[in-house]
Amino acid sequence: MMINISNIQHFSVGDGPGIRTTVFFKGCNLCCPWCHNPENLRPEPTILHYKQTGRTECMGKKVAPEEILPELLEDRDFYAQSGGGVTFSGGEVMLQAQAAAELANLLKEKDVPVLIDTAGSVPYRQFEALNPFVA
Repeated sequence: MMINISNIQHFSVGDGPGIRTTVFFKGCNLCCPWCHNPENLRPEPTILHYKQTGRTECMGKKVAPEEILPELLEDRDFYAQSGGGVTFSGGEVMLQAQAAAELANLLKEKDVPVLIDTAGSVPYRQFEALNPFVA
């Protein structure tokens, strides 16, 4: 199963306890005016244009959980020392609950704690897919 993500951010200290790596999922069913990650609202890839530098960046790709697992495990020592782990953020993670559960299960097998940052605006069955694998 593929996961639609925009990016992976290492050394996140505001997305849960300890040092974390945050996986940003693409797509959201809300359109909050205060959204911190508006590039993740739409599931399609988003091209960002940086006026000051003239640089462009494509945010969005589909990846298999096994494909990004090695990158998420790079910071295991930091997670262990700080009480951190991996945070799934968005967009809205719960719109991809089955794929997120697959990745969370792989991380749990490696003793890496997982947190979900969600608005919770999905049916409860979406949560049931992830409940066994998150802290």
